[in-house]
Formats: sequence, structure tokens, C-alpha cells
Amino acid sequence: MSRRSRVCLAVAAVLVSTGVLSAQRPTVAPVTGAVTRFVPPSPAPDGFIADVPAVLQADAKAALNTRIRAIQDSGYGDIGIAILPSIGDFQPFEVGLAIYRTWRIGRVDAIGSARRDLGVLLLIVPKELAPDQKGQCWITTGTGAEGIITDAVSGRICTERIIPFLKTKDYAAALSAGVEAIAERLHGDAGLADSSEATAQPIDEPVDEPAPRGRWWKLLGSLGLLGGGLAAIPFWRRRRPRRCPRCGKRMHRLNEAADDQALDPGQRMEERIKSVDYDVWSCECGETLILPYNVWFSSYHRCPSCHYRTATVTRVVTKQPTYSAKGTAKDTTTCKSCGATSTRDVVLPKRTPPSSSSSGGGSSSGSSSSGSSFGGSGSSSGGGGGSSY
Repeated sequence: MSRRSRVCLAVAAVLVSTGVLSAQRPTVAPVTGAVTRFVPPSPAPDGFIADVPAVLQADAKAALNTRIRAIQDSGYGDIGIAILPSIGDFQPFEVGLAIYRTWRIGRVDAIGSARRDLGVLLLIVPKELAPDQKGQCWITTGTGAEGIITDAVSGRICTERIIPFLKTKDYAAALSAGVEAIAERLHGDAGLADSSEATAQPIDEPVDEPAPRGRWWKLLGSLGLLGGGLAAIPFWRRRRPRRCPRCGKRMHRLNEAADDQALDPGQRMEERIKSVDYDVWSCECGETLILPYNVWFSSYHRCPSCHYRTATVTRVVTKQPTYSAKGTAKDTTTCKSCGATSTRDVVLPKRTPPSSSSSGGGSSSGSSSSGSSFGGSGSSSGGGGGSSY
């Protein structure tokens, strides 16, 4: 294989893994012109949410601010929320990018740090308020979060976690679900890792041979088919025919209505709250297999008492950390299955002082990093994803 071909192979593999070949990201315009009129004033330094149409109750907004502050204080970057009644004729990615850069969301950290420019903006346009009756959910990522919250992941968070609540006008639940899904990704939970995500390896080899155009497209097409085949492997592994471990005969998979009869109350609760999905396989000899599959982006955790994935953790910050002192918080775990409740004290790390240099990617007409709720970076290439409803 020639050097040119090896380079093409490496680049194409990265394109397939990141979804560029299936959904080309639109060209991002700079933060100038008419789009700036849809950028609300930064909520800093009092909070992280700009609720222009005032659809949130005060207590819900305070709870969300507290949760986002806890995520930020734990070192997992910034999360901003903008709720707008309209974005005019602009696309969500344009308005989201303008807000992200203007508010200067994202940590300012040392060059090379994994937490540099780590930030996310959640943009919501309620359907019932939009002039065109078209609701929007869009997630804009900073340059430090693009590899953690990919375009595809952003879209799934909107469609699976946020929009179902928006359709019922439960804005507090929608935003809470979105914040928790984003936090799970920023925390780097190994159980949420996307097997389709890949890291590009540096290519230092010089290129000195031309590649025929026809061969280039054939190569990309082959890699695209390969990527689709790899994505289908988990589905096949779950649905593949199974042999009974007792008699060796072929088993059959029960439908959703029938498999509930084979589950215990805790397992049925996991399915009801969509934290675990179960497949039940039955054999004519009476043998039954119950196979669990954890649902991605669920906000529920394993209960230490009953061990079902039916527990939620609520954090209340009792003392905000500063640049010179650590903070404290209480994490309360509550289980929907067994009802067990436990509380533990948590020490929050000191806040990281902003660096003197910033890699801001756009206009800074919003608040500066000094005294702001946000990190002060604003660096974003326009990455993100979402959905209308």
C-alpha cells in the first residue's frame, strides 16, 4: 500500500467514526450581525440559566443552578442553559454558537490539559412559544468537550432525554434530565462510552504519491460499509439465536408484554424508569434466561441496598468552594425500588483560578471570566447536535 493510500485510510477511518460521512456539519458563521439579537444577557455571575420567556419556576431554576454549580465545582466544566421564545430564521447551531462564545462558556486551563475549553450550552425553544410552532433542542459543545459529547450523542440526549418532557411542557424535568445526561458524559462514565468513537493518531509520514479519484471513493465506500457493519454487531449479539443451556434446543425470545411476567418487581421497576432493558429467552424444557442491558444516559445508579439500578443521587452544596478553601456537600441517594435512603458528606475541591490567557473563539460582548459563573474560554468550533419537535 502506498503512503498516500495509508494516509487516506487513516483520515477516512476518523471520518467514519465521528459521523462526518453520514451527517456533514454545517459551516459555522462568526458571531456577528443579526444573530446577536437572539443572544440573551449572560446569567453570570448569579447563575447559569437565561430563561427569557420565564417558563421555569423560581425553585426549579435555583435547583438547576445548584446542580450545575456542583458539576462545575467538581471540575467537569461549564454547563449553560438558554431558553428562548424564538430564534427567527437562524438555525439552532448558529444561535447556540453565538451564545456559547458571547457568554464565554468553558474552562480556561493550561494548554494541553484535558479540561481546557470544557463546556456545553443547552439551547431550548419551546414549541408552543415559537412563531413557527417548531420547538428546538440543541447542544453546543466547546472544543474541549467535542470528543466527549459528540454530535450523535448530543442528538440522542435531546431526542431521548429532553424532548419527551418538553412535549408535556415539563420544562424543569426536561432541563434536569438534560443536565444529568451531559454530566454523565463529562464525568466519563465507562458504561456510557461509545464504541464508535475513535481517536485520531498523528500522521507524520510525508505524502508524495497521488491517489486516483476513483480509488479514493471506493475506499471511502468500503470503509462506510465496514463502519455500518461494526455498528450492527451489538444489535446482532443481542438478537442472535440462543441455545438452551439445559437441553441444547433453540430458545425463543419473549415479547415485551410476556417478558414482564418473568421479571421480579425490582427488574420491572428498572424497565419502567428506563434504566435497564431486559430480554427474556424461554425454552420448552422450562429453562429461562433473563439478560439485562443497561440503558445509555440513564440518570439512575445501582442501589447499594437492593442492587437494582433504581437509585438517584441528589447533591446539595452546603459550603461553596473558593480559590483558597475546599467546599462541602451532601449527596442523598434515594431508591425507587426498595425506598432506601442514605446520605454522605462530600468534599469539593478548590476552584481553579482562571489563567491569564484565554483561547476565546468569538465575541466577548457578554460577561468576562472575572466574577463570572462561566470559565471564560468561549472556544467552540460549532460542534454539537440536537433535534426539533
